[in-house]
Amino acid sequence: MATMVLAAALVSIQGIVNRCMYRVRVNEEKERAWQILDRQMTVIDAMGIDTYMAEPLKEGEIEQDGMLFNWRVDTNIESIDCMYEVTSTIWWGPEKNPHEISATKRLNGEIPALTGGTEM
Repeated sequence: MATMVLAAALVSIQGIVNRCMYRVRVNEEKERAWQILDRQMTVIDAMGIDTYMAEPLKEGEIEQDGMLFNWRVDTNIESIDCMYEVTSTIWWGPEKNPHEISATKRLNGEIPALTGGTEM
C-alpha cells in the first residue's frame, strides 16, 4: 500500500516538474521573441517610418540561438495626416499551435512640403 502511494506521489511530482520545465522553456522563447520585436520597432523608429514604408521587405524569418522566429510588420495610415500605426508580430513553434506575440506603435511621418503656394 505504501509503495502505491509513493509511486502515485512520484508520478504527480514528475508531472508538475514537466509542466514547469515546459513553461520555463516557453517563457525563454517568449523573451527572445520580445527582444526581436523590440529591435524591429527600434530600427523602424530610427530609420523613420517614411523610409521604412519605401522598403519592400515586410516579413521574414530570423534564426536566433537555434530557433526559427517568423516576423511580419503591418502598417496602416491613420486618419490624421502622416500618422502611421505599425504592428509587429512574431510567431514561432509548431505550425499547428504556434506561439505569437505582437505590439503596436504609432509613428509620425514627415509632412510633405507644400507646393504651388499663393504669392502676395
